[in-house]
Amino acid sequence: TFYWRVRGMNDLGKSAFSAIDTFTVMTPPARPTLVSPANNAQNVISDSVIFVWRSVSTAASYNLQVSTVSSTNTYATTDTTYKVKGFAKLTNYTWKVEAINAGGTSYYTGAFTFTTIVAPPAAPLPALPASAAANVGRLGPFVWNSSLNSTKYRLQVATDNVFTTIVRDTVVIDTTARLSNPLSSISDYYWRVRGENIGGASAWSTAKLFTTGTVLD
Repeated sequence: TFYWRVRGMNDLGKSAFSAIDTFTVMTPPARPTLVSPANNAQNVISDSVIFVWRSVSTAASYNLQVSTVSSTNTYATTDTTYKVKGFAKLTNYTWKVEAINAGGTSYYTGAFTFTTIVAPPAAPLPALPASAAANVGRLGPFVWNSSLNSTKYRLQVATDNVFTTIVRDTVVIDTTARLSNPLSSISDYYWRVRGENIGGASAWSTAKLFTTGTVLD
């Protein structure tokens, strides 16, 4: 803290000093410490990301900078948390923070990297049993085309086309499934399948009607 005053002078003399005033010289704040998302975090939910860093005692505000390889956005805040919405799926991001006060701006922190979660897969295309197929084995098989980004599939078999009465519900990692318990013989069923991954589930495929025969497979 400094104190200052001033007086005027000419050839005839000097005035009295002015009233004393004061000012304080501040040093820029220290760098913040990043907390979350942690460095190299994977599968971060992309709908909204809450960024967290530790407070700096002399900071009055902060700038949060979030970047991809092609763009950078900066967000100003007086808090040590900040929510950003609408991130792209399966994308690498970096983030860093600087602290600000009347004395200046700190250096930016080192950048943390995180990757957003993968998008849900596309709906698979059912193949067998074909629509209105007859004499289908009571254990299947059920076959569909793979869908992009699927890591597993959910197969459902029901007695109605809106699937209010589901008689089989199973998850497999392949694009072919056989039931562990047989369906009733000479009966009508509907089947559908969807792809799933850590980011969510696809829409269900179009339901297909089939009629079982008497054999198991």
